[in-house]
Amino acid sequence: MLKIGVLGLGNIAQKAYLPVMAQMQDRVDWYLCTRQPAKLAQLQAQYHFAHATDSIDDLLTSHLDSLFIHTPTPTHYALVRQALENGLHVFIDKPLSEKPFEVAALYQLAKQQNRLLMVGFNRRFAP
Repeated sequence: MLKIGVLGLGNIAQKAYLPVMAQMQDRVDWYLCTRQPAKLAQLQAQYHFAHATDSIDDLLTSHLDSLFIHTPTPTHYALVRQALENGLHVFIDKPLSEKPFEVAALYQLAKQQNRLLMVGFNRRFAP
């Protein structure tokens, strides 16, 4: 079974991703992470996710296969870099960065690590 982390549980994650992820729990072990303990407990209970933490370090030591990042844009570069350096495939909400040199550096790192780095938009494949 795949083990996939979900970092950042704000509006976009709650509206577009978590309802779909909750329906896939027979195929994926989801690991939720936010720095807000009350939000974490509420969403874990609402969707019956088995794994949750308020620590990025704990999340990254959970032997994940990949990571969804749904955090504010200014945090993207550091978080994607950390995930790639920990051997994870990464899906991140657009934009990857507002700085072209950061975008280039992250794609280069993904190539060096032989990991996928995908930038997406939550409504791209919605019917």
